[in-house]
Amino acid sequence: MRASAGLLALVALAACENEPTFDERYESAQEQIEDKAKELDHELDTSRSS
Repeated sequence: MRASAGLLALVALAACENEPTFDERYESAQEQIEDKAKELDHELDTSRSS
C-alpha cells in the first residue's frame, strides 16, 4: 500500500513539472497574438495595393 502511494506521489509530482508557468503561457500567447497581427497587417497591405 505504501509503495503504491509513493508511486502515485512521484507520478503526480512529475506531471506538475511538465505544466508551463504563467509567464511561459503568457509569453506564448503574446507571440501568437503578435504573429496573427503581423499576418493581418500583411493581408491588409496586399489588399490595399491591389
